[in-house]
Amino acid sequence: MPDNPKASRRLRRKAALAEYRAALKDFRRFDSANQTAAYRKAAERLDTAEHRLNQLRLF
Repeated sequence: MPDNPKASRRLRRKAALAEYRAALKDFRRFDSANQTAAYRKAAERLDTAEHRLNQLRLF
């Protein structure tokens, strides 16, 4: 991580956004395939990623 706090925040936000996009992709894939257990797990992952992304946007 760089010493610059703004750059560090930017990198964390970028990583959180990438994780959110990956979780959303999995969520949509399992939703269309109607796989209940995987769908539930993907939904939890998506919720966690969205929460993390929202926390980073507050600062």
